[in-house]
Amino acid sequence: LLLLSIHVVGKNGYHNILSTAGKEVATGGLSLSIANIPPLALLYFLAIKNRKITALHMRYMIAISVFLLGPGIGRAIIVLGQFPFPVGVSITNVVLAAVSGILLVVDIVQSKPYKPYLIAFLLNLLMLLIWERQMDGWWQTIGGTYAKLFF
Repeated sequence: LLLLSIHVVGKNGYHNILSTAGKEVATGGLSLSIANIPPLALLYFLAIKNRKITALHMRYMIAISVFLLGPGIGRAIIVLGQFPFPVGVSITNVVLAAVSGILLVVDIVQSKPYKPYLIAFLLNLLMLLIWERQMDGWWQTIGGTYAKLFF
């Protein structure tokens, strides 16, 4: 249901932006919504796959939680910090990558299973990259293809 709701929010945002700012901007905006679907699906799949290995399952679920903190942190940064929307999203992505990175370092130092946090950290870096490069051709191709197939 979470992934479906992300899709619906992305679809509505895409059509709203499409009518006011054009296809390129609307496709770039998909980097904020639909780009989250594969990472969240992967983390959930890995959490369920490792449900009998408590240490791994717990870390994958925490990694999902870090991703889900993004919208709340972003709104706080934008509203309370009075940052422009794009800057607030960039700051949020950096914060989420930093949280994942700190969890990764703590588990490495404590010789705990760190693979879930490594995956989460890399996915958060990917999300940061996608947001920052949303107007580049490679993202325009991915987002545009998604929009054609599902919207």
